[in-house]
Amino acid sequence: MILSKVDKLQLAIEANRNLRDQNFVTPDAILVFSEATGTLEQLAIIELPLRFLMSGKGARWNWASLGKMIEAKALLYRLSVVAHEISEEDPTAEPPCGTVCLIDHADRHCLSWCRITARIDSALHD
Repeated sequence: MILSKVDKLQLAIEANRNLRDQNFVTPDAILVFSEATGTLEQLAIIELPLRFLMSGKGARWNWASLGKMIEAKALLYRLSVVAHEISEEDPTAEPPCGTVCLIDHADRHCLSWCRITARIDSALHD
């Protein structure tokens, strides 16, 4: 069976739930998915321009894209912090959390990013 790019990302996220959940409430890091290897890792935002060139020869994305991704991370981080507060007050609640994931495509052309969301599992409070 041939897996699509989305399926590969979903599998990596599912296999790394703890990393995903931890990243929801980590303000200065994002998830990075390598399509070529199928690996998911957490990377500090400050390291992104060093690891993935933003200008000049070999650049695979730009500063505007980084800015939009950081803006999305900030909003999702705030959502996640509030979700955890709600969950602590009401253990039966399952509010949503979120983060962003930079996708390092196997074709090595350009990078893209997406939002990753999940609900707090109320069963964890039992």
